[in-house]
Amino acid sequence: MQLIQRRSGLRNIDVKQGQFANVTNVNVNNFPALSGFGVANALLVYPPGSMNVPHTHPRGTQTLFILEGTLQVGLIDRTQPLPVLFAQTLYKDDIFVFPRGLVHFQINKSKKNMRVYASFSSTNPRLVSLPRTLFGVNVDEDVLTKSFEVSSDIIRKLSAVQPF
Repeated sequence: MQLIQRRSGLRNIDVKQGQFANVTNVNVNNFPALSGFGVANALLVYPPGSMNVPHTHPRGTQTLFILEGTLQVGLIDRTQPLPVLFAQTLYKDDIFVFPRGLVHFQINKSKKNMRVYASFSSTNPRLVSLPRTLFGVNVDEDVLTKSFEVSSDIIRKLSAVQPF
C-alpha cells in the first residue's frame, strides 16, 4: 500500500501585519478530502490590533476554536425585539459559535499574533462584509445620511475607505 501525503496548507503561513485578520480558507477547492462532507474551514491569524469587520455568513454557522492568544468577539442577536450585543473575550482552547446569518466581528487587542481555527456548516458559507456592502457600492448618499443620521461628509469619508 502506497501512502500519499498531502499538505493541508496551514503550515508556514505568511502573516501580513495590518488592520485585518489573515484568512486561509480550507475548502473543497484547495483540500479535496472535504468533498461530500458539507463543511468548510479556515485558519485566521490576527496580528496585534487587527480585526475581522462586522459581517455575516448567510449560508452557514461558524464555530471558532482559539488556538493561541486572546480574542474579543461580538455577536448581534436580532431574534429579540431589540438587537442585543453579546460580547466576550476568548482565550486559548475556548470555542464560540456564530449562528448563520447573524452579524458578528472579532478583534485582537493584544500585542501578539493570535490564531483561530474556524469551521463552517456549509461548503460555501459566504461572507457578507457590512462596511463593504453599505459603503462600497455607491448607495445614494441621502439614503445613508438619513439612515445613520450623520452628515454627508461622514458618509463620503466612509465610502472612500474600502475595508475588508
